[in-house]
Amino acid sequence: MIVSMNWAEISQLKTKEVLARLDSSAKGLSSLEAAKRQERFGPNEISKTRVTWLHILGRQFTSPFIYLLLLAAVVSGLLESPFDAAIIILFVILNAGLGFYQEFHSDRILNSLQKYLGSSALVKRDGNFVREPTALLVPGDILSLSPGSVLPADIRFLSPGRLLVNESVITGESIPVVKKAQSLKQPPGDMYQAANIGFSGTSLVEGRAEAVVISTGQSASIGQIAAATGKAGESSAFEKDISGFSAFVLRLIGVTIILLYLLNLIIKGPAAHPVALLVFSIALAVSVIPEALPVVLTFSLSRGAARLAKNRVVVKKLNSIEDLGSIEVLCTDKTGTLTQNRLTLSQTYPRDDRSVLTWSVVGAEFINSGPPLDPFDVGLWDSLTPGEKQEVRQFRFLSAVPFDPDRRRYTVIVLHGGKKSVVIRGAPEHVLDQCRSFSPEVWGWIKNRGLLGERVLAVAQKIAPPRQSLERLDTSAGFDLVGLVSFTDPLKTTARKAVQQAEKLGISIKILTGDSPEVAGALAVQIGLIVDPGQVITGRSFDELDQAGRLTAVFQNTVFARVNPLQKNRIIDLLQTRYSIGFLGEGINDSVALKSADVGLVVEGASQIARESADIILLEKDLGVIIEGIRIGRTVASNIGKYIVATLASNFGNFFALAVVSLKITFLPLLPIQILLLNFLTDFPMISIATDKVPLKDIARPVRFNVRDLLLLALLLGFVSTVDDFAFFALFAHYSPEVLRSNWFIGSTLTELLLLFSIRTAGPFFRGIPPSRPILYFSLSALIITLVLPFSGIGRNIFGFVPPSPLHMSYILHIPTPQIKLDLQ
Repeated sequence: MIVSMNWAEISQLKTKEVLARLDSSAKGLSSLEAAKRQERFGPNEISKTRVTWLHILGRQFTSPFIYLLLLAAVVSGLLESPFDAAIIILFVILNAGLGFYQEFHSDRILNSLQKYLGSSALVKRDGNFVREPTALLVPGDILSLSPGSVLPADIRFLSPGRLLVNESVITGESIPVVKKAQSLKQPPGDMYQAANIGFSGTSLVEGRAEAVVISTGQSASIGQIAAATGKAGESSAFEKDISGFSAFVLRLIGVTIILLYLLNLIIKGPAAHPVALLVFSIALAVSVIPEALPVVLTFSLSRGAARLAKNRVVVKKLNSIEDLGSIEVLCTDKTGTLTQNRLTLSQTYPRDDRSVLTWSVVGAEFINSGPPLDPFDVGLWDSLTPGEKQEVRQFRFLSAVPFDPDRRRYTVIVLHGGKKSVVIRGAPEHVLDQCRSFSPEVWGWIKNRGLLGERVLAVAQKIAPPRQSLERLDTSAGFDLVGLVSFTDPLKTTARKAVQQAEKLGISIKILTGDSPEVAGALAVQIGLIVDPGQVITGRSFDELDQAGRLTAVFQNTVFARVNPLQKNRIIDLLQTRYSIGFLGEGINDSVALKSADVGLVVEGASQIARESADIILLEKDLGVIIEGIRIGRTVASNIGKYIVATLASNFGNFFALAVVSLKITFLPLLPIQILLLNFLTDFPMISIATDKVPLKDIARPVRFNVRDLLLLALLLGFVSTVDDFAFFALFAHYSPEVLRSNWFIGSTLTELLLLFSIRTAGPFFRGIPPSRPILYFSLSALIITLVLPFSGIGRNIFGFVPPSPLHMSYILHIPTPQIKLDLQ
């Protein structure tokens, strides 16, 4: 019977013990046994809940704001205003379409993870290797792996010999790691130390091996990432703010309708007309609704997306543009994001001795097998001149001692100029241990390169006795040090400048990487994030902290090294308790964090899974486009905030005044159809604020769309606007209802237009930056219609207006209106 075990336990068992625990053998499983296990463990796939497009579409009509708009449409229909009802329904459709588009595409993430596992694998069944779909693999299956194979499940290596596995998609480590079949003496603290385990989704770079499957499907490492990705990704901060705003306005309308209706019945008694009063109360309450908000959102965000597209930035989720402007902390995965993800030669020791490079290449096994695959070999080969490459080809490969993971060195025997040489290359401490003598400054050079985050190789050689057979050569001592070679993963040319610009905008940068603490710390020093390369916390140290310690660590530390996908997700979750978080990554290992963050960003060349998890994709490697994106996002947020303040302040002003005045007079101060016309005329100038210019000082720091503050500000400004409305009432209350309504309508429209221009700047509007052309055009159109309509037949016969006298117009134009000063900061 199979005993359930995790990879950490299996890594410490001998090969025979592993096969015994999995109830398997070197011959593999029989077809019958494999079928039984498939029923028990299920398919080697990532399970997911199927969501139909109808379900996604239905979710778009569950928002409180949609309820408000549908209520407004019903009221417009009752008031025989089919045009207004049609406009509102159009707003609903636009809003639902936008939400459907976003959610439908996010459902593709888990499908991408599943496809990444590949389609088939060589598996031993009934004693023979056959090709089977990866979905049919089960624990206990024996696999045959070759260079380029993507591991379809978590496996334990069985074959001895040197293996190189690229784990960057899981760990973020840019350099392939050495794997072996031998059992580990100590339990691995994390997946970085699991030297005999292969994780699903990683790939074999060099070597051939047989391996036994230990975990499949949801139990495998990539399945756990998929599960975490499926749980991540709640509503963004922007979506939550809009939802809270909608719920507030809905409650306000409900309370208003009831109170206003009851107060009128109590105060007016028998003189009240219940049906007309109810229609007036509903119309007045609905007039508070900023019914054009979905259009403003759609237009503002779409316009921002178009501007980003010009910078080769793809926005998958429009709402993330506003969230982009709210970013306070930007977390980034180092490899491929800040660096070029390739090893290049940095320095040699001795400094000007090119023979070090020649012997380093000679000491690599690839000279006998074809082009270099190991990143160190690629970096060395690319650093050679054509003449040096020709010199290397003069060496004849004789034999090699298999790579020893414990001693961490290669041993190659070559023939050149009639002499046999034994060349060793590998980790400095293991190579120098076999050398007869070397300068004391060598250790200092190695330490200094390590502090810079560079990787160091040592190479040594000795001349073999001419008559001694290869089998009897001593490869363990008596070597002369040829020299040392250091490698670096270069910074992208624009990384340092982009980080500096981000910090100028008040954005904190944090590095979350699977790379070593030394490499991560050195990089952070280079781009100016930290001063001491030792100011790094590892994922293992982070996990050892209690919850309070972790919360402190995420705010005090800037660089997190050796962190796995789930640790990245925990770090982002803790940071989100205080800040709005953006995450920039590119590997499978980043998919959970990309979806958990408020804004997920990936760069060109990112894995398919990372691209589909992200909200924003940078098609160019220049990280400076993020800064431009943040500026655009803050502009969008600023204009949306202005729209909400302007429209609510205007609506609240009319609402308060009409509600109070309706209690004092026996007729309606404005007819319901006049209220809707007032909203309609001022909506278009309000909508055009999405195109407005924004002062630089308004976007010089992170922007958070705080609905509560905006509502309080709108209520305050609405109260100020009410004072103007009371002034109109005091002047014209003793005239006929038609005169009061006409003059009040004109005055309210002019006040709202003035308010629109006032909230654009923190000081007097005539001293601010010029408004956009759409604002000017729509405002001028609204002004002309307002002044002309009372004199037209349509205004008199349909809307019940009468032409104002010249004296009344002078009153309207000279009623003192407070100079509104608004500082959105």
